[in-house]
Amino acid sequence: MDHSKILGVVLAGGKSLRFGEDKSQVKLNNKSLIDHILSEILTEFKELLIVSNNSIEFNKSENISIISDFKNNLGPLGGVLTAMKWIKDNNKDYQWISTFPTDTPFFKNQILKDFHDKINLKNGKLFFIKSNNTRHNIFGLWSIDLADKLEHVSMTQGDGTGYDIKSFNIDGTDRFIEVKTTKQGLDAEFFMSPNEIEFSELNNQNYSLYRVYDLRLDPLTGSLYIYDGDILNGFDKEATEFRLRSK
Repeated sequence: MDHSKILGVVLAGGKSLRFGEDKSQVKLNNKSLIDHILSEILTEFKELLIVSNNSIEFNKSENISIISDFKNNLGPLGGVLTAMKWIKDNNKDYQWISTFPTDTPFFKNQILKDFHDKINLKNGKLFFIKSNNTRHNIFGLWSIDLADKLEHVSMTQGDGTGYDIKSFNIDGTDRFIEVKTTKQGLDAEFFMSPNEIEFSELNNQNYSLYRVYDLRLDPLTGSLYIYDGDILNGFDKEATEFRLRSK
C-alpha cells in the first residue's frame, strides 16, 4: 500500500456529553489522550488532520493541521466527510483517509501497520479494524470515492424521494436510510408517507429505518433502534389520512 496516498485523520469533534469533559484533553501519565495517539501515528503519514469543534491543545508539528466540522451534529461520519472535503478543497492527491479516535492511549502503531499491510484495496472501499469479533468503526480506512455516496437527500432533493439519507454499505453499495424521531419511547406511533412505505418495499435489501426515540434536547440525548428491510414486515400500518379532490 502506498502510504503517501493516505491522509491520517484524528476525529476529535465529539461533545463528550456522557464523559463530562473533552476526552482528548484528559491527562494520562502527564500526557493528553490526543497526544498519545498522535505520537503513535505521526511518523506513519505525510500529513495528519485533526477534526475538532473544540479549542484543544496538542503537541504541534508542521505536518499536523486542525479544522472544524463543516457540518455539525453528524457525529464521527461528519468528521470523515469534513476530511474528504478538505482534501478536495485543497487539491490534495490523497486517495484514502485513515481515521482514529482520541481516547485510545494504548493504541500502538504496529496495529496500524498490520492493518494496512493485510488490506487488498481491490476488495472494497471501506475497511475497519476488528478484534474479538468486534468491529471498531472509528479505526477505519476510507476511500475518498465514498464522499459522493453520502448525502442528506431530504435537504438536497426534497421530501419526495422516499428516504432521508443515501449512505453506503461496507462493500460500497447504496444504503437508503429513513429517520423517524419521537420524544416518546420505542413503541410510540410515528408517521410515514405512502411513498416512503413503497420505497422501503421496493428497496428492502438496501433499506434501513433509524428510529430515534426518547429524544431530549437539554442535554441532547436519545436512543436508537435500527430496522432493516421492508417496513411492513416489522410494523403495523394504520390509515390516518385520505387524499381528496373536488368532484
